[in-house]
Amino acid sequence: MISREITWRCIMSIVKKVLIILSLLQLAFFATAVSFDSDRDDLKGQFSEKKDKLRKKEETTSEKINSHILKRQKINQNILRLELEINLLRTRQNNMKAQDYQEKMSQLYEKLRRLKNQPY
Repeated sequence: MISREITWRCIMSIVKKVLIILSLLQLAFFATAVSFDSDRDDLKGQFSEKKDKLRKKEETTSEKINSHILKRQKINQNILRLELEINLLRTRQNNMKAQDYQEKMSQLYEKLRRLKNQPY
């Protein structure tokens, strides 16, 4: 569980760094284009528009990654909660009727199976 979170954090940090590098490369490319053109004001306006679009794209990408991580964390928390319920039910098995125990266990295992099979 913890290693998955660490892995996602590493992936997110790598993606952010790649996006920053790409934006810097784009900035360098546009900066050289600005120096060769005589109409600098027009190019600066285009440059800032493209820079804004790139910034928005980076934000939406990181938002998607963050929302995906949050969804996975919620699913993992629910899986852990169900596993705890199952273990608790096992400790109370002697105090329950066999039929009640089997029904409750089958319900919990079905919920657990559905959660584990959810797509990322």
